Amino acid sequence: MLRLLLIPMVALTLMFGAAIGSIRAQLDDTAYRQSLRDFLLPPQGCAAPCWQGIRPDESTLTEALDLLESRGWSGGVNFQRGMAMDTGLLLVQWSGQQPSFINSQRPAIFWIEANVVKRMSIALNIPYGAAWLSLSTPEQGAVSIGSVSPPILSHYAASTADDFVLYSGMSCPLTPQRLWDARIELLLGMTDEFDLSDYDLASWLHDPLC
Repeated sequence: MLRLLLIPMVALTLMFGAAIGSIRAQLDDTAYRQSLRDFLLPPQGCAAPCWQGIRPDESTLTEALDLLESRGWSGGVNFQRGMAMDTGLLLVQWSGQQPSFINSQRPAIFWIEANVVKRMSIALNIPYGAAWLSLSTPEQGAVSIGSVSPPILSHYAASTADDFVLYSGMSCPLTPQRLWDARIELLLGMTDEFDLSDYDLASWLHDPLC
């Protein structure tokens, strides 16, 4: 019985090693990994959750816009108002001066309630494998399958210490290489919105949803 259990574990280890090795060969750069950590993690003096000085449940709409504009990252905004004047979605287009980590083809999304940033989503050019090598191992996570056709597999990796979630969507089935190559989105203020459990990637790969 033990031998039968060890066979899939060894196979998974070999797959992990091959996938991570290919990324490590491209990202064997201490300066790059430090730059990525500085970009994703809360800066000094800004308690988590925090991205680049913007804190869900604390930063106002004006403060978030001023911060992005002061860095020259904002290339235009579109506020889609909700039921109230100071509630809705703020879409921020990028100027071209933003860090290369950011996916310039997709706007940043800020959910605004009572003029305060509640949640935020930043689409990135970063593959999950780069985040895996640069950050601490996620404490919590989840995988789920959507109802669209063809199905989209969603992977969530949460850092409870820094209070953010890295989301990646990909086609089925879930494989190490497909996951490591998948581009991520940084989600803040949303940790409680997903059905997260202990991060168990080996189990998810061994027993895929699709």
